[in-house]
Amino acid sequence: MIDKYIQVFNSEIEVGIRVLILLERSSIIKHSLQRLCVYDYVLLHAGDIDLSQSNIHPLHPYRSSEYPIKFQIIEKAIYLLISRKLIDVYTDEDGITYGCNVRTKWFLNAFENEYIKKLKHTAEWINSKFSGSSDEELSILMKKKITKWGDEFKQEILIGSEGI
Repeated sequence: MIDKYIQVFNSEIEVGIRVLILLERSSIIKHSLQRLCVYDYVLLHAGDIDLSQSNIHPLHPYRSSEYPIKFQIIEKAIYLLISRKLIDVYTDEDGITYGCNVRTKWFLNAFENEYIKKLKHTAEWINSKFSGSSDEELSILMKKKITKWGDEFKQEILIGSEGI
């Protein structure tokens, strides 16, 4: 017999809900996959970008490794959202981009819990902070931050290993 399990953490459904929130709370009509990946990371770890913000998910030393794998997970989540007609797809001179629609707002109104409220609040902050930034500027920001987080992890290893 094959053991079957349901993946909850970082599943297409969980990530899809975050993508819907990011799209719905944004003043930007169309979002690239690149922007959604940056926004999703910042949504969970806003304190890494701005110390006045709190992180929704707890800090862990491997959090910088989350960013590179987000592309595949978010891409799968986007396919799920498209198949349920919860987001719109645009193809133009900007490439392939995604945006919310009437169903997005309707679907999100079904959720009422503290976690969703925190996500919506942080998504509004992300919009106010980064809506004027280009995808390239967001990419540069993430590259700088990931290098810093990697250095912090190396320091934790060195400090933690002194007692061994």
